Amino acid sequence: MTDSLALRYYNNGLQDAMDKNIKSAVENLSKAVTYDNNSIAAWNLLGLCFYRLGRFKMAEYSWIQSLNKQSERNPAQAYLKELRNDFEGVAPFFVLVSELCSKKKYKKAVDVFEREIVVRLDSSVEVLNYFGVLKILAGERKRAIKVWERALSIDHSNEKAKLYISATEGSFIQKLRGLIRDMF
Repeated sequence: MTDSLALRYYNNGLQDAMDKNIKSAVENLSKAVTYDNNSIAAWNLLGLCFYRLGRFKMAEYSWIQSLNKQSERNPAQAYLKELRNDFEGVAPFFVLVSELCSKKKYKKAVDVFEREIVVRLDSSVEVLNYFGVLKILAGERKRAIKVWERALSIDHSNEKAKLYISATEGSFIQKLRGLIRDMF
């Protein structure tokens, strides 16, 4: 009984991931590993989905669980290695971007973030959401919207990107209406 439930949740999660509904995929895959804790495929896919959401510690945890079940010929080894290499490479740049933002040097922060962080973590919606916010702070509204649209292309259910786009477009329309009123 639990094996069939695990398989059903795994298949639903796989379909969600293919449909780019990553949040729903995580929910289904989490249930799959609850019913079958030994499912390497479910743990690995769950890790990939967490990675896409930008929940890197949970991705790491999922891949470690997978490796605990089977250490040889498991793609989780490569996933973990890449994740750790990426973070080792970007960690100092997150600090630099934070420092630049505290000094209100947003354009420079955008440049560093794009050149050093986005190139390594461009499939993470949280990284892209943050990048969009930096672009707004740097006065790059249209480019910010494009970044959030890219995040939505990875995860159609990304509520933050939807909210940011809506808020950005809404504030622009409000400003435009105010300008038009002032003109007449």
